[in-house]
Amino acid sequence: MRDYLQGILDAYAVFGMPPSELSYDYQIFELEKSEKVEEFLLKSGYTFSHAEKIEESYFKEKVRGWLFSGSLGKMHFDSQRKEAKFNIFYDAFILMAEPDSFNKCILKENGFIGVMYDFFLIEGKEKNSILYFVSSD
Repeated sequence: MRDYLQGILDAYAVFGMPPSELSYDYQIFELEKSEKVEEFLLKSGYTFSHAEKIEESYFKEKVRGWLFSGSLGKMHFDSQRKEAKFNIFYDAFILMAEPDSFNKCILKENGFIGVMYDFFLIEGKEKNSILYFVSSD
């Protein structure tokens, strides 16, 4: 399921990239409950500070915003079609993650992160998931 979701994220990142020097990197990872978020992000080049609990509605809106940002945000989609496309990804993600709670990861500003970014930790019943969106130049 993770590979399927990563394929969807890759497509949104490529099609959403604006005709500029910006690039989008959207990633999803599953972590065993015993794995520490700090260590995982550090291996990926990001320095974790702390996590803040968020509501699912906030998480959902942020994900929707990233998927339809950049060039895709300028296209005129029928709102029902756009919502249906979003729900394909979101419903599959929820099925995979089995979330108990949603968290926004706050990173330390001591390294390059990007122009814009959002990192999320979703604590699930059996595994945790990290979903992140980075726009960089």
